[in-house]
Amino acid sequence: MTETIAGSGVLRTGAHRSPGFAERPWGDDAHPPLYSPGPVRTDDALAAEVGRRLAAWERENGLPAGRGEPALGRLAVLAHPGTDDPDLLLLAAQFCTAWRALAARPGDPAARLAALPAALDGPPPADRYAREPEEAVAADPALRALGSAVAHLRGHATPSQVMRVRSATFQLAASGAAEPTGAPPPVWRRLTALRLAFPAPVLIDVVDGYRLDADLFADPRVQRALVCAGTAAGLVHDLHAAERDPAHGGAVRLIAAEEGHPPPDAIRAAVALHNGLVRDFEDARRRLAAALPSAELRRFLHGVQGWLGGFTEWHRSGGARPRA
Repeated sequence: MTETIAGSGVLRTGAHRSPGFAERPWGDDAHPPLYSPGPVRTDDALAAEVGRRLAAWERENGLPAGRGEPALGRLAVLAHPGTDDPDLLLLAAQFCTAWRALAARPGDPAARLAALPAALDGPPPADRYAREPEEAVAADPALRALGSAVAHLRGHATPSQVMRVRSATFQLAASGAAEPTGAPPPVWRRLTALRLAFPAPVLIDVVDGYRLDADLFADPRVQRALVCAGTAAGLVHDLHAAERDPAHGGAVRLIAAEEGHPPPDAIRAAVALHNGLVRDFEDARRRLAAALPSAELRRFLHGVQGWLGGFTEWHRSGGARPRA
Protein backbone atom coordinates (compact mmCIF):
# COMPACT_ATOMS: atom_id res chain seq x y z
CA MET A 1 0.00 0.00 0.00
CA THR A 2 1.28 3.48 -0.89
CA GLU A 3 0.38 6.47 1.23
CA THR A 4 1.28 10.14 1.38
CA ILE A 5 1.95 11.41 4.90
CA ALA A 6 -0.19 14.51 5.37
CA GLY A 7 1.78 17.75 5.29
CA SER A 8 5.15 16.08 4.82
CA GLY A 9 5.46 15.44 1.09
CA VAL A 10 6.68 11.96 2.02
CA LEU A 11 5.79 9.02 -0.19
CA ARG A 12 6.11 5.68 1.57
CA THR A 13 5.39 2.22 0.31
CA GLY A 14 4.19 -0.31 2.86
CA ALA A 15 5.89 1.30 5.88
CA HIS A 16 9.32 1.33 4.22
CA ARG A 17 8.84 -2.00 2.43
CA SER A 18 10.38 -1.88 -1.00
CA PRO A 19 7.94 -1.92 -3.92
CA GLY A 20 9.98 -4.84 -5.19
CA PHE A 21 11.96 -5.74 -8.28
CA ALA A 22 10.68 -4.99 -11.77
CA GLU A 23 11.84 -3.91 -15.20
CA ARG A 24 11.91 -0.12 -15.25
CA PRO A 25 12.41 2.31 -18.16
CA TRP A 26 15.34 4.70 -18.09
CA GLY A 27 16.95 7.36 -20.24
CA ASP A 28 14.94 8.16 -23.33
CA ASP A 29 13.10 4.82 -22.97
CA ALA A 30 14.63 3.56 -26.22
CA HIS A 31 16.92 1.12 -24.40
CA PRO A 32 16.10 -2.22 -22.80
CA PRO A 33 14.66 -1.66 -19.30
CA LEU A 34 16.74 -2.00 -16.15
CA TYR A 35 15.66 -4.72 -13.73
CA SER A 36 15.77 -2.99 -10.37
CA PRO A 37 14.02 -2.48 -7.05
CA GLY A 38 11.87 0.62 -6.97
CA PRO A 39 12.43 3.60 -4.68
CA VAL A 40 10.94 3.34 -1.20
CA ARG A 41 10.58 7.01 -0.34
CA THR A 42 10.70 10.49 -1.80
CA ASP A 43 10.71 13.50 0.51
CA ASP A 44 11.68 16.80 -1.09
CA ALA A 45 11.53 18.76 2.17
CA LEU A 46 13.86 16.35 3.95
CA ALA A 47 16.19 16.30 0.94
CA ALA A 48 16.33 20.11 0.99
CA GLU A 49 17.22 20.13 4.69
CA VAL A 50 19.98 17.53 4.22
CA GLY A 51 21.24 19.50 1.21
CA ARG A 52 21.34 22.73 3.22
CA ARG A 53 23.40 21.08 5.98
CA LEU A 54 25.64 19.45 3.39
CA ALA A 55 26.34 22.77 1.66
CA ALA A 56 27.40 24.34 4.97
CA TRP A 57 29.69 21.38 5.68
CA GLU A 58 31.22 21.63 2.20
CA ARG A 59 32.05 25.29 2.79
CA GLU A 60 33.65 24.45 6.15
CA ASN A 61 35.94 21.92 4.48
CA GLY A 62 36.88 23.95 1.41
CA LEU A 63 35.06 21.77 -1.11
CA PRO A 64 33.79 23.50 -4.25
CA ALA A 65 30.53 25.29 -3.53
CA GLY A 66 27.48 23.30 -4.53
CA ARG A 67 29.31 20.01 -5.16
CA GLY A 68 26.64 18.09 -3.29
CA GLU A 69 23.70 20.38 -2.60
CA PRO A 70 20.92 19.73 -3.48
CA ALA A 71 21.60 16.63 -5.56
CA LEU A 72 23.38 14.55 -2.93
CA GLY A 73 20.89 15.52 -0.24
CA ARG A 74 18.21 14.02 -2.45
CA LEU A 75 20.38 10.96 -3.10
CA ALA A 76 20.83 10.34 0.63
CA VAL A 77 17.05 10.53 1.20
CA LEU A 78 16.30 8.22 -1.72
CA ALA A 79 19.02 5.69 -0.94
CA HIS A 80 18.59 5.50 2.85
CA PRO A 81 14.83 5.23 3.45
CA GLY A 82 15.30 3.50 6.81
CA THR A 83 15.61 6.78 8.73
CA ASP A 84 14.09 10.26 8.72
CA ASP A 85 16.85 11.71 10.92
CA PRO A 86 18.51 14.54 8.95
CA ASP A 87 21.75 14.22 10.92
CA LEU A 88 22.15 10.56 9.98
CA LEU A 89 21.18 11.30 6.38
CA LEU A 90 23.75 14.11 6.43
CA LEU A 91 26.34 11.51 7.46
CA ALA A 92 25.53 9.47 4.35
CA ALA A 93 25.68 12.58 2.17
CA GLN A 94 29.01 13.65 3.69
CA PHE A 95 30.66 10.35 2.86
CA CYS A 96 29.17 10.33 -0.62
CA THR A 97 30.58 13.81 -1.20
CA ALA A 98 33.98 13.02 0.32
CA TRP A 99 34.28 9.74 -1.58
CA ARG A 100 33.44 11.53 -4.82
CA ALA A 101 36.05 14.18 -4.09
CA LEU A 102 38.59 11.46 -3.30
CA ALA A 103 37.80 9.63 -6.55
CA ALA A 104 38.20 12.82 -8.59
CA ARG A 105 41.96 12.50 -7.95
CA PRO A 106 43.38 15.91 -8.94
CA GLY A 107 47.16 15.83 -8.71
CA ASP A 108 49.02 12.72 -7.56
CA PRO A 109 46.62 9.94 -6.43
CA ALA A 110 49.49 7.97 -4.89
CA ALA A 111 50.40 10.94 -2.68
CA ARG A 112 46.78 11.29 -1.61
CA LEU A 113 46.65 7.58 -0.78
CA ALA A 114 49.79 7.94 1.36
CA ALA A 115 48.19 10.82 3.30
CA LEU A 116 44.86 9.06 3.76
CA PRO A 117 45.71 7.41 7.13
CA ALA A 118 46.49 10.83 8.58
CA ALA A 119 43.10 12.10 7.40
CA LEU A 120 41.19 9.17 8.89
CA ASP A 121 43.17 8.60 12.11
CA GLY A 122 45.37 11.63 12.63
CA PRO A 123 49.11 11.85 11.91
CA PRO A 124 51.52 9.28 13.39
CA PRO A 125 53.14 10.23 16.71
CA ALA A 126 56.49 10.78 15.01
CA ASP A 127 57.64 14.07 16.52
CA ARG A 128 58.52 16.59 13.83
CA TYR A 129 57.63 14.15 11.06
CA ALA A 130 53.98 14.40 12.05
CA ARG A 131 53.81 17.95 10.73
CA GLU A 132 54.12 17.00 7.06
CA PRO A 133 51.12 14.61 6.95
CA GLU A 134 49.11 17.22 8.86
CA GLU A 135 50.01 19.76 6.21
CA ALA A 136 49.17 17.32 3.40
CA VAL A 137 45.69 16.80 4.84
CA ALA A 138 45.17 20.52 5.47
CA ALA A 139 46.05 21.28 1.84
CA ASP A 140 43.61 18.74 0.37
CA PRO A 141 39.86 19.47 0.72
CA ALA A 142 38.93 15.85 -0.06
CA LEU A 143 41.11 14.57 2.80
CA ARG A 144 39.84 17.26 5.17
CA ALA A 145 36.28 16.30 4.30
CA LEU A 146 36.99 12.64 4.93
CA GLY A 147 38.47 13.43 8.33
CA SER A 148 35.40 15.48 9.21
CA ALA A 149 33.04 12.74 8.01
CA VAL A 150 34.86 10.13 10.09
CA ALA A 151 34.63 12.36 13.17
CA HIS A 152 30.87 12.57 12.59
CA LEU A 153 30.72 8.80 12.03
CA ARG A 154 32.39 8.06 15.37
CA GLY A 155 29.47 9.74 17.14
CA HIS A 156 27.03 7.22 15.68
CA ALA A 157 28.98 4.02 14.99
CA THR A 158 30.68 1.21 16.86
CA PRO A 159 34.44 0.67 16.39
CA SER A 160 33.80 -2.25 14.02
CA GLN A 161 31.47 -0.12 11.91
CA VAL A 162 34.06 2.65 11.75
CA MET A 163 36.71 0.13 10.72
CA ARG A 164 34.42 -1.16 7.97
CA VAL A 165 33.98 2.36 6.55
CA ARG A 166 37.73 3.02 6.80
CA SER A 167 38.45 -0.18 4.86
CA ALA A 168 35.98 0.78 2.12
CA THR A 169 37.59 4.22 1.87
CA PHE A 170 41.07 2.73 1.49
CA GLN A 171 39.79 0.34 -1.19
CA LEU A 172 38.28 3.24 -3.11
CA ALA A 173 41.48 5.27 -2.88
CA ALA A 174 43.68 2.31 -3.84
CA SER A 175 41.46 1.55 -6.82
CA GLY A 176 41.86 5.12 -8.03
CA ALA A 177 45.60 5.16 -7.51
CA ALA A 178 45.91 1.97 -9.59
CA GLU A 179 43.79 3.25 -12.48
CA PRO A 180 45.73 3.03 -15.75
CA THR A 181 46.70 6.25 -17.53
CA GLY A 182 47.57 4.74 -20.90
CA ALA A 183 45.51 2.32 -22.96
CA PRO A 184 41.91 1.67 -21.85
CA PRO A 185 41.67 -1.17 -19.31
CA PRO A 186 39.82 -4.41 -20.08
CA VAL A 187 36.14 -4.56 -19.17
CA TRP A 188 36.76 -6.88 -16.20
CA ARG A 189 38.96 -4.26 -14.52
CA ARG A 190 36.27 -1.61 -14.87
CA LEU A 191 33.67 -3.96 -13.38
CA THR A 192 35.96 -4.73 -10.45
CA ALA A 193 36.59 -1.04 -9.87
CA LEU A 194 32.88 -0.20 -10.02
CA ARG A 195 32.10 -2.23 -6.90
CA LEU A 196 34.84 -0.37 -5.01
CA ALA A 197 33.71 3.00 -6.37
CA PHE A 198 30.25 2.73 -4.77
CA PRO A 199 30.88 1.77 -1.13
CA ALA A 200 27.78 3.42 0.39
CA PRO A 201 26.16 0.12 1.58
CA VAL A 202 28.81 -0.10 4.32
CA LEU A 203 26.94 2.78 6.01
CA ILE A 204 23.44 1.33 5.89
CA ASP A 205 23.17 -0.02 9.42
CA VAL A 206 24.89 3.06 10.88
CA VAL A 207 22.50 5.43 9.12
CA ASP A 208 19.51 3.28 10.10
CA GLY A 209 20.61 3.18 13.75
CA TYR A 210 21.52 -0.44 14.45
CA ARG A 211 24.58 -2.72 14.19
CA LEU A 212 25.09 -5.63 11.85
CA ASP A 213 27.43 -8.15 13.49
CA ALA A 214 30.93 -7.83 12.04
CA ASP A 215 31.18 -11.57 11.31
CA LEU A 216 27.88 -11.50 9.44
CA PHE A 217 29.00 -8.53 7.38
CA ALA A 218 32.25 -10.34 6.55
CA ASP A 219 30.52 -13.62 5.62
CA PRO A 220 31.56 -14.42 2.01
CA ARG A 221 27.92 -14.92 1.02
CA VAL A 222 27.01 -11.46 2.27
CA GLN A 223 30.04 -9.95 0.58
CA ARG A 224 29.06 -11.65 -2.67
CA ALA A 225 25.61 -10.07 -2.46
CA LEU A 226 27.24 -6.67 -1.90
CA VAL A 227 29.51 -7.20 -4.91
CA CYS A 228 26.43 -7.80 -7.06
CA ALA A 229 24.58 -4.73 -5.75
CA GLY A 230 27.61 -2.41 -5.90
CA THR A 231 28.62 -3.47 -9.41
CA ALA A 232 25.02 -3.08 -10.60
CA ALA A 233 24.93 0.45 -9.14
CA GLY A 234 28.18 1.26 -10.94
CA LEU A 235 26.69 0.06 -14.22
CA VAL A 236 23.67 2.32 -13.66
CA HIS A 237 26.13 5.22 -13.37
CA ASP A 238 27.99 4.20 -16.53
CA LEU A 239 24.82 3.60 -18.55
CA HIS A 240 23.49 7.07 -17.82
CA ALA A 241 26.92 8.55 -18.54
CA ALA A 242 27.05 6.71 -21.87
CA GLU A 243 23.63 8.00 -22.85
CA ARG A 244 24.78 11.58 -22.23
CA ASP A 245 28.18 11.13 -23.90
CA PRO A 246 29.38 7.77 -25.29
CA ALA A 247 33.02 8.89 -24.90
CA HIS A 248 32.60 8.99 -21.10
CA GLY A 249 30.49 5.88 -20.64
CA GLY A 250 32.90 3.85 -18.55
CA ALA A 251 32.02 0.17 -18.87
CA VAL A 252 29.78 0.84 -21.89
CA ARG A 253 32.62 2.49 -23.80
CA LEU A 254 34.99 -0.34 -22.86
CA ILE A 255 32.49 -3.01 -23.93
CA ALA A 256 32.11 -1.24 -27.28
CA ALA A 257 35.87 -1.19 -27.81
CA GLU A 258 36.59 -4.70 -26.54
CA GLU A 259 33.69 -6.45 -28.27
CA GLY A 260 33.56 -4.29 -31.39
CA HIS A 261 29.98 -3.21 -30.66
CA PRO A 262 28.35 -0.01 -31.87
CA PRO A 263 27.12 2.13 -28.95
CA PRO A 264 23.50 0.84 -28.94
CA ASP A 265 24.69 -2.77 -28.79
CA ALA A 266 27.19 -1.93 -26.04
CA ILE A 267 24.38 -0.36 -24.02
CA ARG A 268 22.28 -3.48 -24.47
CA ALA A 269 25.20 -5.65 -23.33
CA ALA A 270 25.73 -3.46 -20.24
CA VAL A 271 22.01 -3.58 -19.41
CA ALA A 272 22.12 -7.38 -19.64
CA LEU A 273 25.12 -7.43 -17.27
CA HIS A 274 23.32 -5.12 -14.85
CA ASN A 275 20.11 -7.11 -14.88
CA GLY A 276 21.94 -10.36 -14.27
CA LEU A 277 23.74 -8.85 -11.29
CA VAL A 278 20.50 -7.55 -9.79
CA ARG A 279 18.84 -10.94 -10.20
CA ASP A 280 21.88 -12.52 -8.54
CA PHE A 281 21.51 -10.08 -5.62
CA GLU A 282 17.79 -10.84 -5.39
CA ASP A 283 18.53 -14.56 -5.30
CA ALA A 284 21.38 -14.13 -2.78
CA ARG A 285 19.13 -12.16 -0.45
CA ARG A 286 16.54 -14.93 -0.56
CA ARG A 287 19.10 -17.66 0.10
CA LEU A 288 20.76 -15.72 2.92
CA ALA A 289 17.42 -15.26 4.66
CA ALA A 290 17.09 -19.05 4.80
CA ALA A 291 20.73 -19.83 5.65
CA LEU A 292 21.44 -17.13 8.24
CA PRO A 293 18.39 -16.45 10.43
CA SER A 294 19.40 -13.00 11.67
CA ALA A 295 16.92 -10.14 11.97
CA GLU A 296 19.77 -7.63 11.62
CA LEU A 297 21.02 -9.28 8.42
CA ARG A 298 17.53 -9.32 6.93
CA ARG A 299 17.21 -5.63 7.79
CA PHE A 300 20.63 -4.88 6.32
CA LEU A 301 19.92 -6.65 3.03
CA HIS A 302 16.55 -4.93 2.87
CA GLY A 303 18.50 -1.70 3.27
CA VAL A 304 20.86 -2.66 0.44
CA GLN A 305 17.83 -3.27 -1.76
CA GLY A 306 16.44 0.15 -0.78
CA TRP A 307 19.82 1.75 -1.47
CA LEU A 308 20.02 0.20 -4.93
CA GLY A 309 16.46 1.23 -5.74
CA GLY A 310 17.04 4.78 -4.53
CA PHE A 311 20.38 5.11 -6.31
CA THR A 312 18.82 3.89 -9.57
CA GLU A 313 15.87 6.27 -9.20
CA TRP A 314 18.23 9.17 -8.52
CA HIS A 315 19.95 8.57 -11.85
CA ARG A 316 16.73 7.79 -13.68
CA SER A 317 15.09 11.02 -12.57
CA GLY A 318 18.03 13.25 -13.36
CA GLY A 319 19.92 13.44 -10.08
CA ALA A 320 18.94 16.75 -8.49
CA ARG A 321 15.58 17.13 -10.22
CA PRO A 322 12.72 14.61 -10.48
CA ARG A 323 11.53 13.89 -13.98
CA ALA A 324 8.46 15.91 -14.90
